[in-house]
Amino acid sequence: MTSPATAPGRFEHGAMWVALFVLTAGMPFEWSRVAGRGEVIGGDTRVAAFFILISGFLAIQMNGRWPEVLRVLGREPVMLMLLGWTALSFIWSDAPDTTIRRSVAVIVTSYVGAHLVLRFSQFQILRMVASVLAAVAMVNLSWILLFPQWSGPRGGGIGPDADERLTGIYTHPNPLGRAMALAVFTLLAAYKLDRRRRPAYAVSAAVAMVVLTLSESKTALVVAVLTTTLLFVYLVFRARRTLFGAVAVSMIGAGAASVFLVVNNLGLLTSWLGRDVSLTGRVPLWQDLIPIALERPVFGHGYDAFWLGWGSPAQEVWNEHPWLPPHGHNEFLDVTLDLGLVGLVLYAVMLYRTALRATRYVRDVPTVFGLWPLTFVSFYLSASITESGIFNRDITWAFLVGTVVLMTSKNPSVDRRHDPSLLVEPPVRT
Repeated sequence: MTSPATAPGRFEHGAMWVALFVLTAGMPFEWSRVAGRGEVIGGDTRVAAFFILISGFLAIQMNGRWPEVLRVLGREPVMLMLLGWTALSFIWSDAPDTTIRRSVAVIVTSYVGAHLVLRFSQFQILRMVASVLAAVAMVNLSWILLFPQWSGPRGGGIGPDADERLTGIYTHPNPLGRAMALAVFTLLAAYKLDRRRRPAYAVSAAVAMVVLTLSESKTALVVAVLTTTLLFVYLVFRARRTLFGAVAVSMIGAGAASVFLVVNNLGLLTSWLGRDVSLTGRVPLWQDLIPIALERPVFGHGYDAFWLGWGSPAQEVWNEHPWLPPHGHNEFLDVTLDLGLVGLVLYAVMLYRTALRATRYVRDVPTVFGLWPLTFVSFYLSASITESGIFNRDITWAFLVGTVVLMTSKNPSVDRRHDPSLLVEPPVRT
């Protein structure tokens, strides 16, 4: 057995905070990037170098804990198989150089998510993540107010109403909406647990909601409301552990009923959301992409090698859709385009296993900490239906990996010693 590593120090805290901020918001020099119509904005080598450098510093902090890291990661082999398939896809990729760079980026992002959980207590994670998302919300609001000329769409189409929506520091409104939706329910969870910082969390959640509204991302708004509602629903029925199965069945039934109502009232609902029945061009796009995905059913086009603009496999799609979609607006469909049905099966199985673990985790861990994995998985799945770019160098993917690592640890407990002022519910005993 190797000796345990020392507790994280200030430099490690700072490095992790910066890594999470960069994953969420990028680097400041990216915030004013402008691209021409149809030009795909690629990765910046400065961002990649900085991110790899700071991730390397974090890796050094593991000291003698690498056997533990390997053991924990080995408990979710499907996730490792997915990352391995992603890395190998450069062999058959239409753009091998791009696939190599971006697969390295997603693997490094995965490590950051794992490091966050393996090196920090849950209270430390809560405060760090909440402060990062609060800072991102403040930066976006300030950017929109101070630099309106750089707060609109800056590269690639996002739908017929692209020119009327705000993007903040991002190049599209959808990443802005997704980040703010994540911030809203995370800050509300922090408000529930952390008494000392409640005023700051309340203000930050309000700012995130304002920015989300300004982005006019209706799908992100629906996801934020749905996820926040689920957080409180889970909080209520978690206390009735003997009724857990019955409530789960009831929720599935309610979900099926909701799908029935949506299908039969789609015109009314899309009118209320300010959309057309095609979901701003998404439905025709999906109809065209499915046959293309089936042209390479096993391997796909290589990780992140499909949507590379004119001259790439996406050119055929752009010829049919003048709004020039930058991605498939569905994570499952884009995974199929990139990694084939093999990648899709691995991705879906990993999410299914994660959802099952999250359901069990609710029973084992008290307070909102026990609810976080299930709520976050609900958010992830909801966002994946109409958005893409999540399985990437993105904070959402890092959190998913962290959630998987958190739930595969043998001792899923909350260390309460870090701050006795935190509101902690007593554990439920059977």
